[in-house]
Amino acid sequence: MLRDEIDRIDRETNDEEYESSDEDDDVVLGVRKRKIRVIDNESEDDSDASHTFDQSEWTPCDESIEIPPRINFIPAERPAGPQVPSSVVEPLDFFKLFFTDELVDQVVADTNRYAARKLEETALSSRSIWHTWYNVTNAEFLAFIAVIVNMRTITAANLKEYWSKDPTSHIPFYPNTFARERFTQIFWMLHAEIVSAQGSNTRTRLQLITGYLDYTNSRLLNHFTPDKEICVDESVVKFKGRVSFITYNPKKPTKWGIRIYTLADSGTGYICGILPYYGSLTTQTLIRPDLPVSTRIPLHLYTMLLNRVPGAQGHHIFTDRYYTSYILAIELRKLKCHLTGTIMPNRKQLPDAIRKRQLPKEKSMVAYRKIDNLVVAWKDKRIVTLFTNFHNAAMSNVERTLRHGVQTVVRKPDVVVNYIKFMGGIDLADQYASTYCFMRKSLKW
Repeated sequence: MLRDEIDRIDRETNDEEYESSDEDDDVVLGVRKRKIRVIDNESEDDSDASHTFDQSEWTPCDESIEIPPRINFIPAERPAGPQVPSSVVEPLDFFKLFFTDELVDQVVADTNRYAARKLEETALSSRSIWHTWYNVTNAEFLAFIAVIVNMRTITAANLKEYWSKDPTSHIPFYPNTFARERFTQIFWMLHAEIVSAQGSNTRTRLQLITGYLDYTNSRLLNHFTPDKEICVDESVVKFKGRVSFITYNPKKPTKWGIRIYTLADSGTGYICGILPYYGSLTTQTLIRPDLPVSTRIPLHLYTMLLNRVPGAQGHHIFTDRYYTSYILAIELRKLKCHLTGTIMPNRKQLPDAIRKRQLPKEKSMVAYRKIDNLVVAWKDKRIVTLFTNFHNAAMSNVERTLRHGVQTVVRKPDVVVNYIKFMGGIDLADQYASTYCFMRKSLKW
């Protein structure tokens, strides 16, 4: 995990990295002839130009500089960590904290209503499997979810293979739980349509899933209070269907998918808030339209946290270079929150020495301070630029393992050490979620 985070910092210093769009332009790439959203992060620099800036306010500093004033961390009325009853001990009990009976009732009702409408509109052939359709029950739906989860642990070429009668590939669990025809019926008719109170201004197709996400999002902080260190990053749900807001990033492991901006607890990887990217529909709903979109996203997520955990303060947010800016640090400070993250050296608020990315040969680090804000350029394999209002410019000795197990000691700024330690919360959550990835072709998006 430590090596992955070091590589992450190295990648973030690459000025030609692709990122998702803050605009709503549709770009057609390649022979697929599909509309996707690809945006270059560097365009965000010009959006900061409206804010006044005085270069003389940045002053060089060294390791002996004092630590800036820190806001006392208060996790609100509840202590940081899980907030679950003592009776919740089994995995199914934890699952039902979020996938509640209320949600199951709603999905079952929507599925049955959708199936009745579709079958009424369709002329069935004499051999159609839909002649045997009957309404789904709650117990049957939960069994369906259990089969879906279990399918990820055993990979087969297609759905039919899970019901194979071949002695070399027969798996009793699936035919004992469902007949293949019945499972296929539920899979094709599964429907979730929970329109939230805020959903009246969104497009009809998005309401089919937005309501479910809003419901789940509202329960995330009911059972967990995040610790001091939290992080904001994006996750990509793998998807290659026909939706207007699909994103494409050729440098990511998951190139095609639906982008979700996420706020997570850095220590556990617990997801505290999600914000799906729907193109212009997402940007229109963000707070503070006077700020750049890359600043509005973490502000929006953190405001969601404060609304659901009243009285919390003193959090320390870690972000990557797409979000980090001087403006974001100022706005988060107003909310009694610290910020640390890698930053693009050509941000307009940074001093010229940092923007030129030139370090003296005799130094591996230069730092500049403006009030309580610190920007550090540190040269390891490449020059890494970080911004913080929590740390000073102190450096520490850190052990590093080279090839063939050779141990060496390098000096790293404390801000780099802590960034590597606390920025991987969402990567950890993605790692857990990938275990249960289920990608099968369905009849609708």
